[in-house]
Amino acid sequence: FLVLGIVVHVEQQQPVHIRSLSPIPQSTTFATPLILVGSTCSSLGKTWLICEIISLLTQKYNKKVTAIKLSGTGSKKDLILMQKAGASNVYDHVDVGLISSYTSIDNYKNTLNQLLYLVQDTQCDIVIGELGGDLIWGNNPLLFTSPLILPSLLSLLVINSDALSILGTCNYLHQTLRFPTHKLLLFCSMQRNYYGLCQR
Repeated sequence: FLVLGIVVHVEQQQPVHIRSLSPIPQSTTFATPLILVGSTCSSLGKTWLICEIISLLTQKYNKKVTAIKLSGTGSKKDLILMQKAGASNVYDHVDVGLISSYTSIDNYKNTLNQLLYLVQDTQCDIVIGELGGDLIWGNNPLLFTSPLILPSLLSLLVINSDALSILGTCNYLHQTLRFPTHKLLLFCSMQRNYYGLCQR
């Protein structure tokens, strides 16, 4: 592709970074009830499950829901689906200047806090967060131990691709990260044979 130039801030005569365009939150803490949805690999139905949860919460229980994509590579497609499902607000780490969560821990941590504070500003009843990719990459492990997230976390829903991934998920979250067992719910992918997986 052909690069024609860069966008420069007129007064500062510096290249414009996407982070300089991100909104400044009013909140300085995060305390909204949160449900996280992740999976052991991509394309297992995370966004579909999130949309179903959003529809249930907004239509049946009249809750104001904010949807957030906390990790992975930024994509509007999932956020549009979540908004169509009934989310009042949708956010992605791109909104705070980070194109992908596949970056250094410090870089991700700074934008994560800003993103959660923006979500807190929406004054919603509940937040549904999607974890991109799989559980061990993209700074997802930081989310499972974050002092900003854990107190508000109602549940982590993990969609698994097979029986081995269920065992691996349990071992990784419980033994490696010391994630609280009472907040973890495991699912098999809707594309898999549920009864065969249960037998294994």
